Amino acid sequence: MALAATAAVAFGSCSQVEAERRSIAEAYVTGHPALSEEAKQDILEGRISKGMPREQVVASLGGLPCKPPVHRWVSDGIEHEFCDLREGSRTQHRGRILLFRADKLLGWDEYTH
Repeated sequence: MALAATAAVAFGSCSQVEAERRSIAEAYVTGHPALSEEAKQDILEGRISKGMPREQVVASLGGLPCKPPVHRWVSDGIEHEFCDLREGSRTQHRGRILLFRADKLLGWDEYTH
C-alpha cells in the first residue's frame, strides 16, 4: 500500500514545496516513459511504496526532502537513510528513516521530536 509523502520547507509555503516536488516528479516520469502507469501515478502524486526502487522513491519525494546531512548506515544488509524533513519549528521537527535493501524500499518510519 502506498503512502502519500509530504514535506514542507520551514521558511517556504507548502504550495511552493509541492510545486517543486511535482516539477521533479514530472521530469522523472517524462524521462522514464517505460514506467508502468501505476508507478507514474504514484510518483506524480508523491506516494512511496514497499519494493519501489530508490531512484523512484527520490523522484516521488521530489528529491530527498532532507536537510543536510543525510545520515546513512548499513546494518544486517539493510541500508538506512535518515532524513530530517524540511518542516517544523525550533521546538518540534519531523524526520523519516527510509530502509533499502539492494536499492529497493523495504519500509520507512516517520517520527516527530
